Amino acid sequence: MEDLDELILLQLKRITTDVGDFAIGISTKQITRGEQIGFAHKLVDLAESINERVDGPADLIVDGSAIDDGPSDSWQLASPGRGSGQSCRA
Repeated sequence: MEDLDELILLQLKRITTDVGDFAIGISTKQITRGEQIGFAHKLVDLAESINERVDGPADLIVDGSAIDDGPSDSWQLASPGRGSGQSCRA
């Protein structure tokens, strides 16, 4: 399991635990402004984690450049999905 998945599960566990107290506080009108804001922040953190998981590596931008060091007599041919290559002569 990835770190982000574990974080989301932990956040869900904490919110599930806190939601009962939050609901009672709302229904009895005995919840403070700070408690409401704290709970809202937990929800926002969870939403941001889920958003990050959804967007994940697909939004990764790789920046780089190719260096042309002149002509070469050989090149490497990699077969897709095999991870090994063959040397070829031009």
